[in-house]
Amino acid sequence: MICRARKTPSLWCYRRSVADVKPVRICAAPRRRTVSGPITLVLCRPRCGFWGYTNNIESVRELRLSFDRKSLGDCLGPDLDEGKAGTPELMFHNRRAVECARLLAAECDASDPSAGLYGEGLMIALLSACFQGRSRKEKSGLSASQLRLVLDYIHENLDASVSLIELARLVGLSSSQFARLFKASTGVSPHRYQLNTRIGKAQELLLLKGEGLSTVAAATGFADQSHFTRAFKRVIGATPREWRQDRTR
Repeated sequence: MICRARKTPSLWCYRRSVADVKPVRICAAPRRRTVSGPITLVLCRPRCGFWGYTNNIESVRELRLSFDRKSLGDCLGPDLDEGKAGTPELMFHNRRAVECARLLAAECDASDPSAGLYGEGLMIALLSACFQGRSRKEKSGLSASQLRLVLDYIHENLDASVSLIELARLVGLSSSQFARLFKASTGVSPHRYQLNTRIGKAQELLLLKGEGLSTVAAATGFADQSHFTRAFKRVIGATPREWRQDRTR
């Protein structure tokens, strides 16, 4: 039995694994088989207690996300559906939210997590999937002046941690609006644009005589040389050392 009461709104994601024990003739003992069941979501309000029970469940993998009401409004802005945000919902299915939750869980488990913009983007996408109202007509992208302001800021802060909220505030938008309009303007997410820009700057630095990999990593905002090497190889298809050797022969 589970009983919880939390001080903040919470979204819980569950994956059930059903233990099916059946005797098998070729084995001396019964064989245990694990079957992955559907992933369900639970949305509960602050201090909302609920209980549940398990029936023939061997294990449950759970992702809990707690957030305050004001932050939800800041993230989604006019996209927020007040009715959805204020109504508890138990054991429901949402394919888009589940996929975002899966990616968030993988990011939490990763030994070298990506830049903050990636995690923030996933969180905004997950919240939008659960709490966004009906889509409304809007402009196709950021204005030229807005886009230039944001791109200049990203380029000037390649070695720093830049948040989605920070970028959105530059142009007076909510995080969800900004992420959507930025992609409409550039064809890529803010995280992908920042990553591509960092890799491009790293390539320039790698061609400078005497620049070590750790120095290049720090100058382009990567956590360390190992993180830089893995990210560079994912984007370019070769390690920084290999790429530089090919171009300096």
